[in-house]
Amino acid sequence: MARKIVILGAGFGGLKTALDLEKFCTGLGECEITLVDRRSEHLYTPLLYEVASGFLSKPNHLCRGALRQGVCVSYDAYKTILRSKWVKFKHGEVVGLDTPAQEVHLGGGERLSYDVLLVALGSEVAYYGIAGLKEYGFPLKNVRDALNVRERIFRLLERYRTGVDPFFSIVVGGGGATGVEFAAEIAHHFRELEQQKFLKKGGWSVTLVDQATDVLMAFPKALRSCAQARLESLGIRVLLNTVVKEVTADAVMVETEGKKMRLEADVTVWCGGIKPSSTLESLGLPLGPKGHLIVDETLRVSGSTNIFAIGDNAQIKAGEGFVPALAQAAFTEAGHVAKNISLHLQEKELLPWVPPTSWWSIVPLGGKYAAAQIGPFKMMGTTAYVLRKLADLRYWLMILPVVDAFRVWFSGASTYIKND
Repeated sequence: MARKIVILGAGFGGLKTALDLEKFCTGLGECEITLVDRRSEHLYTPLLYEVASGFLSKPNHLCRGALRQGVCVSYDAYKTILRSKWVKFKHGEVVGLDTPAQEVHLGGGERLSYDVLLVALGSEVAYYGIAGLKEYGFPLKNVRDALNVRERIFRLLERYRTGVDPFFSIVVGGGGATGVEFAAEIAHHFRELEQQKFLKKGGWSVTLVDQATDVLMAFPKALRSCAQARLESLGIRVLLNTVVKEVTADAVMVETEGKKMRLEADVTVWCGGIKPSSTLESLGLPLGPKGHLIVDETLRVSGSTNIFAIGDNAQIKAGEGFVPALAQAAFTEAGHVAKNISLHLQEKELLPWVPPTSWWSIVPLGGKYAAAQIGPFKMMGTTAYVLRKLADLRYWLMILPVVDAFRVWFSGASTYIKND
């Protein structure tokens, strides 16, 4: 009888685990690997900032397809990605888990039985109870979010062009990678519009707000300093040690050093944090204080024998802290958990996962400019920008056949470069 492996979540970690398991299952006899996700497409989230800032001279309905095709692989294309007899994709939403019966409950009453379960449900936007944020803030977590942000900014530019509003302001909450990349890209575009005489100097403002002492706190110090200097050179106002207290339709209320301040905001883009998927609460598995699944050093869920977890929904120790919420971390975990699932099916001892001591970092900072830290090497400018584009291509090559990978990568790169 075939061993059944169910993977919840087809993001970076879940998809990579499914592809890696194919190699291990070849020597284990017959296996059935089911990859479950509520979305109908695989999303490459590191390029969402490009979707939110691309082709701003046109409304969404004229360029939505071009903007999407560089970050999404549709449900139909899973036949190309999961080109193995072992793996199949299941479009559905997880609503519960029966661990004694070893069954996953999906919406509509469907049930999937499993011998081994991997939970890789990722994360969702965290609003931290900030008044008005969910109502008036624009998140940047998926393609729909990115297109909503883009449409809002397009409308601001149209009002400026027609003389309705001689000034507009954008506030970006969150100084992590997403917030920094989006703020830099949009400010760079506005500087280009100044040179084209479309915008006047002083006709716009971009403000980045973060409660930390530096932007990009998860990255090396040298890269943080470079990023802040670049942001300021683009005309971005960077407010650090500043907490967002409330968001309204036209303003953001913040507090810094005990003083309250009102920031005018025609649009507020929220990139200020994530939390584990709320679906975890329905699974009945042990959760940490912030809602993450608790796992041991083998990536197995605490108290379980055949349930594993990786990615943003798992709390994985790394030295004195925890593994950061990075795509490359999920990818690295995926390779190891696939090996351990194979060992579990063979009734062999599982191997502990040792997280890397450092992660490579490449942050686009508007136009053909990026900052990179790879091991001891630091790069800035066009070289780092090219390296980032090659990293994007490398990702598609890891999950798609060569021709398809180049097609997806080139369609995105040739579209997004028009803003650079």
